[in-house]
Parts: sequence; structure tokens; C-alpha cells
Amino acid sequence: MEEVLFPIMDRYLSQDGESIFEEVVQMLSYFTFLSPQLSPRLWSLWPKLHEAVTTWAIDYFDEVLVCLDNYISRGTDVFLGNAYPNYLQSANQVCVGEGGGWGVCVGVYSLWVHRWCRYMCMVYIWCRYGIHIITYGVRTVYMVYI
Repeated sequence: MEEVLFPIMDRYLSQDGESIFEEVVQMLSYFTFLSPQLSPRLWSLWPKLHEAVTTWAIDYFDEVLVCLDNYISRGTDVFLGNAYPNYLQSANQVCVGEGGGWGVCVGVYSLWVHRWCRYMCMVYIWCRYGIHIITYGVRTVYMVYI
């Protein structure tokens, strides 16, 4: 089934699919949850999710977080050990708000903190023996592979 639906997910995990983005993310959530091991094809969608959540799809962060949780829990070794794309580095970018500029406006700051904490907790729960979390102030947090 993944082979049949992958082209749809690949195409519409971009701003072109904004009108059905939530449904596509739900579909991807099922694939990443039900697969005992994630295929390289499914991992190829991580950069698209990262780009979406750091640019135009911040309103869908809660839905995307389910996918990211499934990716990290089902493929912790790939998440921590891959050099390109560097999934841990992309997690750092989401956490410090690079690209999306979360928290720039005081009005969205509390929402940014809430989402940031949920994301950091999720990464730490699945990777706690493979990363160290280094903090430099409130917004600057980096996770490093050990």
C-alpha cells in the first residue's frame, strides 16, 4: 500500500497540497505507526515535513508531531546515525526556530514554548541514551549525538 500512496504523500507534503495537508499527514502517521521498520522511502519524507513545519505549516504542528514521534520511535538508530540528511540537526533547527521564526512575536511566544517543550520531550524520551541536551539560555537548545 505504501508503494501506491507514496507519490501522493510525496507530492502533497508541500505548499501545493496545503488544502489536504492534514489528511496527508494523517496518512503518513498511519504508515509510520504501523510499520515495524520504516523504509528509506518513508524517511525521504522527513525533509518535506521539516520544511513544512519550519516555514508555512506551523499551524499543523500538532499533526506533524505525531509523524515525527513515529519516525523517532520506530527508527531511533536512523534518526541518530544518519549524516545526510542529518535528522538530529533538523530537530535542533525546529527547536531553536530556525526557518520558522517561532517566538519572534510576543503573542505567539507561549504557543512556541508549548510546542517546543513537547517536541524536545518526545526526542529525549526516544533518544535519551543517544543524545545530550545542551542549553544556552531560553531559546537556544542543542541536542548532540553521543
